[in-house]
Amino acid sequence: MTCIASWFNNVFSCFTDNEKLETFCGSPPYAAPELFLDERYVGRPVDVWSLGVLLFFMTTATMPFLGDNMAGLRRSILAGHVNSPTCMSQLLKSLIDSMLNTSPEHRFDIDQVLKSDWLREASAYQIRFNNNSVYGQWCAYPTAAGAELTDTETNARKALEGLGITEAMLDEHSSRGSRSNVVATYRIMVNRLLQQRRLMGQQHHMQHQNSTMQHPQTASGRKPTKTKSRLCAIT
Repeated sequence: MTCIASWFNNVFSCFTDNEKLETFCGSPPYAAPELFLDERYVGRPVDVWSLGVLLFFMTTATMPFLGDNMAGLRRSILAGHVNSPTCMSQLLKSLIDSMLNTSPEHRFDIDQVLKSDWLREASAYQIRFNNNSVYGQWCAYPTAAGAELTDTETNARKALEGLGITEAMLDEHSSRGSRSNVVATYRIMVNRLLQQRRLMGQQHHMQHQNSTMQHPQTASGRKPTKTKSRLCAIT
């Protein structure tokens, strides 16, 4: 997980777990409640809060705390009421609520975030740590031009070309890794295609199960035949 909290660049790598900090700066929408209290604070819980705000924005395209002005934003953050959309999964909601806990002592730490059920269930997490899974094998970086590509990579490149990302751009940005917006877009596209493949596989499996239940087979592999009873029908 890449931690993007530019306003902590001056202290992020310098403090210990329980060291009290006095730097009050940064972007208010991402600021933890303790930053608005004008008191010394512990740095790591503040960073987890910022990651929680960022995760909420990445998954909903909205901010968890809003206000018409700075005073309104401050009240919203101190209250800590997150209005999650109804389409948000329960696992994701649980994780974000734990990251946006107004109490630093009860807020998730980074190890708890990494071990959360949502990250464990996320297909991107499974792909990364199980590259030979049912999602198929793929490379986290764009394969060099001329090399053999998987079907998923080929389809991803075609889709990216429609977005204006050329083969030359993929080759140029491959060495930049996760810091490149082109590589990030490539990974998102590959992950989306792999999720579609997974869903299609699940649908096919369910259709096969339903078909088997509707048309049971006998031990010999043939459908059971209907036999007429020798008893007379009572009319």
